This record gives sequence, structure tokens and C-alpha cells, in this order.
Amino acid sequence: MKTTDSIKIRKNRGITLVEICIALLVLALAILPTIGTFSTFYGTASKQMEQEMGLKLAEAVINKLNSVSYDLLLDKALGEMPIDIQAPDGTLTGSINFTESTGPAVMTGSCNNIQINKTKYLIDVEIFKLFEGPTESMGNITTDNSLIYQYLGKNLESDTLEKMTYICSDNMYLFNVTVKFGKTQPITLSAFRADMVK
Repeated sequence: MKTTDSIKIRKNRGITLVEICIALLVLALAILPTIGTFSTFYGTASKQMEQEMGLKLAEAVINKLNSVSYDLLLDKALGEMPIDIQAPDGTLTGSINFTESTGPAVMTGSCNNIQINKTKYLIDVEIFKLFEGPTESMGNITTDNSLIYQYLGKNLESDTLEKMTYICSDNMYLFNVTVKFGKTQPITLSAFRADMVK
């Protein structure tokens, strides 16, 4: 009789505090690595969003430089160039202030007042004049810094190969746009623009 009574008592006794603690410990050991994985994924996704936004900023600046009057580039007179950027939290308005440079770049500009979410973006722009189209002076063509192509071509009159020269009549500029943000590698985009009006 005693054995059946003791079995009934053990069945009705319930879960002890020690069993609950062991169950919570096992559950915690299973969940903690999962939480660490989620935080790693979140960090990676945040960095990718920052990089995409930096790339969009650089593209917006290059598009704006490609749309300004070419005469402003020739005269080194860009001054303050406003830029409007569509960000996830609305439209951001900023401006890049250009100054004439004495180094290899003819103009440099910067903007450091753009903040998206909690990330601050710094934009640096360098404009280089790569080639200057030839100018005609008193019937002579000056080609000091022109883009010159030399190639072998067939002379149609004598049916022989001759060394021929082509002088590009366009002025050509190089834009380097660098966007810095956070602790990651900055993004740099480059684009060329030529004067196709001549």
C-alpha cells in the first residue's frame, strides 16, 4: 500500500524549482546564439544601406555636374552648387561649395552637412581638366594640351598606308566624387564630360 501511495504523491507533486532553472538554462543556451546571429545580420544590413546611400549621393553629384552649364566649368565659376537627394526619410537639400584649386585639380568642392538617419556623409569633389580642345589663332591650330590620336590609315589617292593624326576638338573634364561615411571604406565615383558644342 505504501508504494502505490508514494507513487501517487510523486505524480501529483509537480515541477520543482531546480527543474525550471535547468529548463531555462537549456532554453537560454539555445536562444543566445540566435540573438547574436540576428545582431550580426542587422549590422551587415545597416552597412549595406549606408553604402547604397553613399553611392546614391555620389551619383546625384555626378548627375548635377553633368547638367551644369559647360561655361561654368571653363570659367572655373561653379561657386555654390545645390543638390537635392531623395533619401528614405524624405528629400535632403544641401550644397557643394566649389573653389578654384592651385593643385592638379582645377576646382575642388565639399559638403559636410548631409545626415541620413544617424549617419553623417561627407562629400568631396575634384574636377580635373584633362584635355583642352585646339584653338585656331591666325590660321594656325594650337594643340598644346589636346587629345591627339595617331593611327595608320589608308591614303585613298596613293593606296598606301600612312601615319595619320586626329586632334579631338573637345575640352574634357574628369570628375572625382568621394563620399565618406561611418568607419567603412569611402566610395569614389569618376565620370568624364566633354564639350560637344564645338
